[in-house]
Amino acid sequence: MSFNHVLPLRYAGTPKSNNHSYRPPTKYTKWHEQQNIEIRTSRHSRNGPVIRKTTRLRQHQEDIGFEAEKANSNRKSSSPSSSTAPRVRSPRFPRTAKEKHQRATSDDRSEPKVILTDYDIMKLERKGFHVDKPLSSGSCGQIFMMTYKLPEKEADNSTYKMAVKVVDRNVVEDNFIKKFLPREIEILSEIDHPYVVTVYAMMEMNEKAYFFMRYAENGDLLEYITKHGALPENHGRLWMRQLLMAVDYLDKTGIAHRDIKCENILVTANLNIQLADFGFARKYVNDEGKELMCETYCGSLSYAAPEILEGRPFCPKKVDIWSTGIVMFIMFNLEKPFKRKAPHQLLLAQQSKAYKWSQVGITKTSDDCKKMVDAMLEPDVMRRPRAATLLQKTWMTADPDVIKYTPELREK
Repeated sequence: MSFNHVLPLRYAGTPKSNNHSYRPPTKYTKWHEQQNIEIRTSRHSRNGPVIRKTTRLRQHQEDIGFEAEKANSNRKSSSPSSSTAPRVRSPRFPRTAKEKHQRATSDDRSEPKVILTDYDIMKLERKGFHVDKPLSSGSCGQIFMMTYKLPEKEADNSTYKMAVKVVDRNVVEDNFIKKFLPREIEILSEIDHPYVVTVYAMMEMNEKAYFFMRYAENGDLLEYITKHGALPENHGRLWMRQLLMAVDYLDKTGIAHRDIKCENILVTANLNIQLADFGFARKYVNDEGKELMCETYCGSLSYAAPEILEGRPFCPKKVDIWSTGIVMFIMFNLEKPFKRKAPHQLLLAQQSKAYKWSQVGITKTSDDCKKMVDAMLEPDVMRRPRAATLLQKTWMTADPDVIKYTPELREK
């Protein structure tokens, strides 16, 4: 599928200075490094504990979509030993994720990297892009740092740093090429919101797809809290309002992200956030206006909602709310609310709301903040609110300055 017609290059002038950012996907990490954030404190200051060592929450092996197969619908699901524990009806989500992680981290399998040939580099330079260095690689492509310079005929000789995602059709799986890549291209060409990452251009050359995006000056949210510690409540309120406004915008346009997590939330130079990485996004409203249920179990296990672990068709917009609640909890606690590794134990903890705030989170946040998280981490899908409702919560409207600096956008 060629998509030069979807969003042509538009670099005739200077890109908008609205701090649209993009943080590339991370490399594979070891399994034991992906489970939790470890905080060791050797001293205390007035601002709280000092982070001495932090283990990142990367979970690459879980960031894979799985299609429910009809041939396996009659397979018996694994059940926990306790008679009162909930039944996980679809063991394929965690089992397949673990198997793919083992293959991805084995010694005989290297990361699927994109190799830019001399011909590719020459073609890019003719369009004004100089390849600086590779930034990171993942299962679906590689991110390069590139410098764009306006054509010589332009009066402005400024250069611009960009993050460019390159997908090689000869490297990625056929399922990604046929299903997920066309969806990502279509959605990225349609969305336009200040708190959603902007793709300046997309093009295809020599069996390679290129996504030209603004580089994230301050990395992603996980990097930020790893470096600066848990967010003050008012800072978290501002970022949560921006994130919920992005989710509400997608909800109103009939799009579900389905992979909201700290690594996919970018921090710009002006300390605003933007939602990025629409590799698993899809439209869930058909031409007749009817909302569709999803059966593709994708995203990260730690951010997966109970209905996904149960293996039943789910409402994608409600799944995004659950993942947003996980992000908000991590903002203030520097750890995940549910730390269970086994899927059936994780499901049991989710359904019983068996999570506790850390001492840092307890001291830095109000009761309304905790109620906000509790509303999003509601296991009952029917009772879990939508983004528009959450934006009207007491905690979200408590600070007039937050509303002042993040006004509601008027429909075009």
